[in-house]
Amino acid sequence: MKVRRTVKKVIEADIDSCFYNCPYFTVEGQDSEMLCGHPHAPKKDIISHPDCMNGFPKDCPLTGKP
Repeated sequence: MKVRRTVKKVIEADIDSCFYNCPYFTVEGQDSEMLCGHPHAPKKDIISHPDCMNGFPKDCPLTGKP
């Protein structure tokens, strides 16, 4: 028998930049496209360089600034 369970986890962390600290930051594809994996991101390709190195994208769902 296979059983699937869903676990909700609360994670607290100090995140001061998208690139270095955010658990939702991902890189995909041959071109190393930077993507946001947050479930409430307006779209996945909101991350740009160099903004992600010392802050957050304009549309970042973690900052609450659309």
